[in-house]
Amino acid sequence: MQLPRDPSNVTHVLVAAFPARLADAVQSVLAVMPDARLAPAESFEVVEVQGETVAIPYRIYNEEPAAA
Repeated sequence: MQLPRDPSNVTHVLVAAFPARLADAVQSVLAVMPDARLAPAESFEVVEVQGETVAIPYRIYNEEPAAA
């Protein structure tokens, strides 16, 4: 997987934080999350999940979604 280098692409950064098989689920969750105030902090790329490297941001800046 190509890991994100540009933190301004929030969707790409957060999808890359999970195994590829969960990309659709991550995008579904992001669709209901409020927009981030800031780009995610730099990611660390030493996490391996079932043979796949993921890039987990040190911090994200999304507010919690409103209660339904």
